[in-house]
Amino acid sequence: MESPLSRIIPKMSVFEYYTNSELETENLGKAYAECLKPGDTVFLFGSLGAGKTTFVRGIVSYFSNSIVVKSPSYILVSIYDAIIPLCHIDLFRIDRFDHIIAGEIAEYFGDESGIKIVEWAEKVPQEFVPQKVIKIYFEILSIDRRKITIETINESNNSECPAS
Repeated sequence: MESPLSRIIPKMSVFEYYTNSELETENLGKAYAECLKPGDTVFLFGSLGAGKTTFVRGIVSYFSNSIVVKSPSYILVSIYDAIIPLCHIDLFRIDRFDHIIAGEIAEYFGDESGIKIVEWAEKVPQEFVPQKVIKIYFEILSIDRRKITIETINESNNSECPAS
């Protein structure tokens, strides 16, 4: 019998992957992109050089093979005109959220027509975090090896999907 709480608290699925090269990390991003749909927001967490932008490159290549992805660290937002519009937000250089930055980011989060991908997502104030967000954590294990953990909420994502 289903618990009454299961209808209130969304179920979460956690998937762990290990990659041994930049190419494997990019390919994992490309495989995971198949799971994404318009309206999804993906938060990426990890230290500098952990593979966040490489993973984004894989996602973008799934939707368009002609777009070149660079880390948008010097600009806040890059919009990629692909099969599904992609909004790549990089908060690396943001020290604090002021009302202007918060308003701009919140506007993107509210757009259901595309996919939003946020690097350095730990900098997003809790009050601006969308209710349904996919969280991906990158951990450096060695010079080439990465542990990538994907947390999804089953009600908005196929629990069998992550790079299966």
